[in-house]
Amino acid sequence: MDDRTIVTIVIISIAEEAKEEAAERAGDYAYHCAKLIEQQEILYEIEYGG
Repeated sequence: MDDRTIVTIVIISIAEEAKEEAAERAGDYAYHCAKLIEQQEILYEIEYGG
């Protein structure tokens, strides 16, 4: 393997890890947003009687 091939493999590996990390974080943010919306709906029901 030449140096360019090794560098390409390393870059692809780093990109794959970054993609997985981003997907995990996006899932976390989506979950927290859904919980906030749920809380707002509950507060609305409490304040305005459903």
